[in-house]
Formats: sequence, structure tokens, C-alpha cells
Amino acid sequence: DCAGIKAVAVQCGVSKIESGGFEGCAGLRRILLPQSVRSIGAGAFSGCHSLKSIAIPRAIRSIGERAFEGCASLREVRIPEGVSEVGSCAFGGCRSLESVAFCGSVSFGKGNPFSNCNKLSRIFVPTNTEFDTAPFSDCRIVRYAEE
Repeated sequence: DCAGIKAVAVQCGVSKIESGGFEGCAGLRRILLPQSVRSIGAGAFSGCHSLKSIAIPRAIRSIGERAFEGCASLREVRIPEGVSEVGSCAFGGCRSLESVAFCGSVSFGKGNPFSNCNKLSRIFVPTNTEFDTAPFSDCRIVRYAEE
């Protein structure tokens, strides 16, 4: 039971956040991931309604399906350059998500990783990067900006 957990610092040396690892920890507000983490599994933080911020380490290579689905308090996300894949519904239902910054090229899995992100209005991408806007088809993007 993780109902009372508000913050977590994952130990150095951990290389993967397992699928469903923190799923349903509704009170979790903050998580600190070490640079040793290479992947975030499917549904790892799904349903963490109070999660306000997440610093995704530069070492991350993949973000699994539904990894942050339903994190209703999450406001912004920065996807590091090394991330090669963002899974379906990875950030689905993040109703407070307003901006996403990509630091490099990224591949999106089947389905929409940003479905039902109704407040998402700003996307930042590096200059001269090919970028597929399809994953943002049901978002109210006001602007795409180059960093």
C-alpha cells in the first residue's frame, strides 16, 4: 500500500522502473530518479494523481505505455535527447499538462502518447529536428517552438 507516500528518491544503481512499480500511488507528489535509470516500464506511475513534477534522467532510453497515464497534476515534461521511444498513452489523461519539451528526435509507439491532455498547448522541439505532430492531434496546441 502506497497511499501515504508523498515523495520517493530511487536508489542509485537502479536501471529500470518496473511496470506498475508506483501505479496507483495517488498521494505521490515528487519522484527523484537517478541517472542510472534507463527505462520506465508500462504503467510505472499510472494513477499517481498528485505527481506534480518528474525529472526524467538523460540516461532514459524508453518510456513505456501508460507510464504516466492519469497523472492529473503533472504540468510540464522534458523528454531528454536519449529517449528513443515514448509508448502509447504514456502521458494520457494528464489533464494539467501544459507543455512538453523534446531535447532530441523521438519515436512514438502506436496510439497517442498524449491523449486527453486537454491543457497541453506548448511543444518545444530542437531546431532542425524532424517532428511528427500526429501524437498531439487531440490537444489544443497553441504553438510549436524551436529551442
